[in-house]
Amino acid sequence: LGAVREGDRFSGPLTGGEIRLPYPSVGATENLLMAALGASGTTRIHNAAREPEIVCLCDFLRTGGAHITGGGTETVCIRGGLPGRGDLAPIPDRMEAATFACALASAGGEITLEGADHTHLTALLEALKRSGCVIETEEKRITLSARDLWSPGTVVTGLRKALCRAGDYDGSLSRISHRCPGPVSCGHDPGERGDDPPGNSV
Repeated sequence: LGAVREGDRFSGPLTGGEIRLPYPSVGATENLLMAALGASGTTRIHNAAREPEIVCLCDFLRTGGAHITGGGTETVCIRGGLPGRGDLAPIPDRMEAATFACALASAGGEITLEGADHTHLTALLEALKRSGCVIETEEKRITLSARDLWSPGTVVTGLRKALCRAGDYDGSLSRISHRCPGPVSCGHDPGERGDDPPGNSV
């Protein structure tokens, strides 16, 4: 974008351009997206992160007048121009919902997660179902009950189909491993480029 580094600061006018991320980092995508709004011209971020948080940020900035397309896809296009005041309710915290869901699976019993968006937890909920959890979903509610569990095997994650990375949920899934008779592991879809690092057994 043309920034000049001076010590620990960057200065100079920014100019839109083509940026390809070697890894679809959420933080890198968010920071580049907002920097591009202060640049002249158009910026395209390729291999951008596609998590729900990116979609929410783009939606919020658009409410203030920002010109952004492609949020939630691998290419985000931003036309320079600082937005005005925006207003948007934040999305539910999917990591918090995942933590509660796996804690319930680990302890047993039943829980209702009010306000949780099941579309942000696709791979995790599929794994919990394979482990023996009974799950009911509504628009903003997830109800889980857990009795006897068995290993779900490998949880395949991917940005395009599951909206999560292996690293997002392997910590939460580790909480159910002591109740499962076999290993639990997370791994990415090999058909996706540059998404997740190799899977981890928990």
